[in-house]
Amino acid sequence: MHVNRRFPSSRWLWGGFFCLVVTMGVRLYLLHERQVDGISAPPVVATASLFPDPANARFLFVGPRPESELVRVVSDTLRRNDTITLSLRRQGVAEVQVAQLVRAFGQVHNCRTGLQPGDSYTLTLDHRGQVQHFQFLP
Repeated sequence: MHVNRRFPSSRWLWGGFFCLVVTMGVRLYLLHERQVDGISAPPVVATASLFPDPANARFLFVGPRPESELVRVVSDTLRRNDTITLSLRRQGVAEVQVAQLVRAFGQVHNCRTGLQPGDSYTLTLDHRGQVQHFQFLP
């Protein structure tokens, strides 16, 4: 009488699947218990070998930057026969922002005769497209 001591491959497959399901169930149960008890996981600390000083090699992983910190900086230099309006439109600034900037800029500077080729500006917009800062350098 011959006894086959090898398990068929289907038993290995289902056994592995069963172990995976049990492991995931235990993991989810433990995570749920942590949340119920109010225990928060410690911050994830990553190390990098690019820094020669080990004290500077540790940093906290914080994920993406908050939306309040995201900004867009637009800089351009005016060309011949160029206006602030055309330059801002060329840079992709929204029409509403262009109109507000031109209105405010016109109160302190003559936009018709005071602009020369080579004049430059820097515009800072927040994540919603609102103007945070405008600097004109004649």
